[in-house]
Amino acid sequence: MFLLTPLLMGCLDDSYRGTPDSLYGYGSQEIPVVVALGDPTGGIAKGSGVIENVGNWTGKHIYVYAFNKEAENAFSFYSYARRDRCLVDGSNDNPNSRAGKKAYLTADDAYAKWAVEEEDMLYPVSEGTPLSYDFFAYYLDDIDPPYTSYNRTENSISVDIEIDGSQDIMSSKAELTDEQLKAFTEKDKVSVLENAFSFYTAQRNIAPTFMFKHHLVNLEFELVSDLVSEEPKTVTVHAMSVESQTKATFVVADRDGARLGLTFRGGLRELPLRQKDGTDMPDDKYVIHSTSWDPEGAEDYDRETIRMDEGLLVAPAQAYDLYMVMTEKYDNGKVVIERQKSLIDITYPKGFVAGNKYKVKLVIKGAINVLAYVDVEPWGTGGKLDVDTESDKPDIE
Repeated sequence: MFLLTPLLMGCLDDSYRGTPDSLYGYGSQEIPVVVALGDPTGGIAKGSGVIENVGNWTGKHIYVYAFNKEAENAFSFYSYARRDRCLVDGSNDNPNSRAGKKAYLTADDAYAKWAVEEEDMLYPVSEGTPLSYDFFAYYLDDIDPPYTSYNRTENSISVDIEIDGSQDIMSSKAELTDEQLKAFTEKDKVSVLENAFSFYTAQRNIAPTFMFKHHLVNLEFELVSDLVSEEPKTVTVHAMSVESQTKATFVVADRDGARLGLTFRGGLRELPLRQKDGTDMPDDKYVIHSTSWDPEGAEDYDRETIRMDEGLLVAPAQAYDLYMVMTEKYDNGKVVIERQKSLIDITYPKGFVAGNKYKVKLVIKGAINVLAYVDVEPWGTGGKLDVDTESDKPDIE
């Protein structure tokens, strides 16, 4: 996960935080909203690939919203018109935008940069009282929906998208972390919780922190040879694809944070495995070789194993249909089966759940004889992303 990295984190215990009442004398101070990232231990994926460390975030962009926690109908307001209702969205970047405000990372900076800087994007104080905001962020990889795909209602925002098997889709609602709260007394924690996230919490070095959640299933593939023949032969895997739903409604901001995520609809479509640059899988990249039959120890031979570079990010499902196009031929040139498309069932007892990584081991006995075995492991979070309120760069823990 992306660790909290405010500049003054190391001295929170010794710094003066004041009391709730003392805030009201500081209403004229200006604290801008700045986005930062720390080191991750979890991950993301593409269009750009699976993101599993801070380096994968470089050059990527996210979208951020912030809405007044108390005001009714806040989600239907735009920041260009009512900062008190909507503190952060993309409407000041583009008058037609219904999306969140875009921010991106550079290779040499822990901060994410706003795509369009706004000098007046400051935490508001109204009549001496700090206005508190809910912060949301989402990641669409290389998907760029038109503004007409967004639906903003009084208490929710969603966008219609279509995946192609290469994009990592994530979202988060910012919550206070144990790390942020541990420096405060029990009495002060109450005030912090009541005022998160606001000018009040910004003064106390508290940044809205996003723990991103993956909304797709991550499939990885491994080829294992069980090709036994007295005469040497090979099986070449030319192409692979998985059937998945692809069209979905993505709730990116909602009063009820539990509603964030994807709802898929419509039919299935074959999603081919592609290389990281988006090109087709090379026709002859994966070749499985046979092993001669040994009646005394047929189970003891070393099986050739190839971990495929290509993977897929697909909709959650109970099971998948995997299609493989393969050729089987002897080393002397005699073709047994040429470019045969076969169907392999990919199943797991509990189904395939969003946010998990599934390693699919394909045991190849021949071009039309393949067995699939599945192991599951946590994919990890997409990381913690900090919306910091310090004008200086934070140190990375």
